[in-house]
Amino acid sequence: MNLFKRFERLLPQNPLRVADVIAVDGTTVFVEEVGGAQFQVRGTATVGSRVYVRNQVIEGLAPDLPLEVIEE
Repeated sequence: MNLFKRFERLLPQNPLRVADVIAVDGTTVFVEEVGGAQFQVRGTATVGSRVYVRNQVIEGLAPDLPLEVIEE
């Protein structure tokens, strides 16, 4: 196996996160995660929708299912 590929697998990957859209300004979307963290991302969505976010970009709509927060 390629040594570089093995090394890449050790690096942390960017997680796919779920957030609710709280504001939209053109292609800038403001979202809020379950824990209350708010940040801006790029993409298109409507206020009130739930989206998948990775690398500050909306990857698509997430299903509107109840969320459970599991704390360690």
